[in-house]
Amino acid sequence: MKITAIEVQKKHPDRCSVFLDGEFAFGMGLEDALFYHLKEGAEIDEERLAFLKTELCYEDAKNTALHFLNHKMRTRKEMEKKLKESGFEEEIRERVLAFLEQYHFLDDLAYGKALVREMARQKKGRRALEEKFFLAGIDRETAQKAKKAEDLKETENALALLEKKLDGQTEITYRQKKKIQDFLLRRGFVYDTIELAFRETGVRLVREEESE
Repeated sequence: MKITAIEVQKKHPDRCSVFLDGEFAFGMGLEDALFYHLKEGAEIDEERLAFLKTELCYEDAKNTALHFLNHKMRTRKEMEKKLKESGFEEEIRERVLAFLEQYHFLDDLAYGKALVREMARQKKGRRALEEKFFLAGIDRETAQKAKKAEDLKETENALALLEKKLDGQTEITYRQKKKIQDFLLRRGFVYDTIELAFRETGVRLVREEESE
């Protein structure tokens, strides 16, 4: 087989794509390509190709993954997407993901629990939490376990936000209630929780003319 092209990747200028006999073969770090003297026109045998595609690319992918984890926790879906965007083949990606899960660098349940705690701290409702689970790629079963393990404090937080909005008022109009409802809905609370919070405050609803 012959190396027909070595192209610097547009999204990752520190990596390159190696083409053999006119077809993409694998991606690797530019430094590794230089170290192993890879260049266009050079011949490459099966044994060397296997080494470059497996062990070398695997180590490169593992380092990319660990660097990605330096910033914050990641889910398996987020990590798989990052590795794919970095040009690593499926076989290499799966091997790295297995390594990360084996040594608990990736733990979707732990990520989910942390997400519940963060949403509780921000006083967000369950719909906001469910959206976060979806975007992070956490499956339903794992999400359920996370919610059982951690307290979202949904009713407590909805009540705290409502009381802050009421600011000591014991009577409000229907229009004012609708405005507060919309505020709580935007924060991810559901109608049942909002209504429960209103009942807990004991606030009285009056018509516009009664409030004048």
